[in-house]
This record gives sequence, structure tokens and C-alpha cells, in this order.
Amino acid sequence: MASAPRGTIPPVAMAVAWPDRTSTAPAVPASGKAYEYYLRAIPLGVNVGLLTTARGLLRASLAEDPNYAPAWARLGRVHRVMSKYDHPEAEGMESARAAFARALELDPELALAHNLYAYYEIDELGRPEDAMARLLAQARKAPTNPELLAGLVLAFLRKHSLAFDSEQIGIALARPFRSIARIKRPERLRRGRRATTGLCQTRPPE
Repeated sequence: MASAPRGTIPPVAMAVAWPDRTSTAPAVPASGKAYEYYLRAIPLGVNVGLLTTARGLLRASLAEDPNYAPAWARLGRVHRVMSKYDHPEAEGMESARAAFARALELDPELALAHNLYAYYEIDELGRPEDAMARLLAQARKAPTNPELLAGLVLAFLRKHSLAFDSEQIGIALARPFRSIARIKRPERLRRGRRATTGLCQTRPPE
């Protein structure tokens, strides 16, 4: 079976990845082309040497669908990383802020946007408390969403100046999740409570 040309998305992958076209949610792109550009940008956006290419693909996606919130969120991240590390083609942190603002304007509950904006809010604005409050508010609506929980842990770590080391990670995870534990949980989560009891009882070393 012949493989798809490099840089393109195989038809089968597009069929599997394409979201529900009948949905009216802002997170659904208006066209397959917009989604193709978006998917191609994702792996490039984690490579500093390919950020310019990722930015171009995200802009192409938004040219196809200016209201595609996930593309705005990822564009905000690309702008932030390029500016943070003084990329020669960076366009400044204001471009990052504007892209995040547009993503959240289009879809105020988009977990991806809340996660990526947390890095900007914490590292560039120095407001981990605000990030925690915002993420907790969203987590009360979607207590199992991994994007929200990851952002929440990041905010907790930065607020308390903790690093990702083996001694502190249990402490970092336990405290923010106690707030989420107060949220009414689905039955399947309540059944698994015993499995996480040890984690939630973690205490800082004396």
C-alpha cells in the first residue's frame, strides 16, 4: 500500500480525525482544509526550528475558517514561545495575548485555550493565582478534562515555586485535586476513589 506524500494527511486519518460536522460548537472547523492545516501545524509547533512553519499553517487554517478557536489558541502558543526565546521572526507577546483572547472569545469553555493561556498568564504576567481560579472554575464543569487538570497542576507548582521532582510531585498533585474532588463526580469516578486515597493523603515532608 502506497504511503501518503510527506506533509499531507492520509484520507483515512482525515476520516477518523474529522469531528462531528453537525455540531455548532466553535471548536468544529468550517472546512476540511482548515482542519488539515491545523493538524499539520500541531507536531511542528513543538519544534523550535519549525515554529515559523507552524505559524504559517495555523494562519492558513484561520484563513479558511477565521472562527476556528483551537487554531487561535495554538497560534497564541506559537507567538508566545517565539517571543519568549527571542526567535528572529517573533511578532511579540501582544500577538500571543490577542490570539488567546480571540480563542476564548470564540469558545469560552475551550479546554485547550485555557491550558495554553495558563502558560502565558503564569510566565509572562506572573499571575498563577488567577490561572488557578480560572482553571478551577472550568474544571468544575469538566472535572476529568486532561487539559484543564494539567494546567491546574502547572499553576499550583508555579504558585508555590515547586519543581517537577520525585519528592514534590505527589504534593503538587494532591492539593489542587482536593478542590476538584468537592465537585459532584460521576459514579464511575466515585467507585475509583479508594484507588486515589493514598495520593490525596500525601503530606509535605517535615
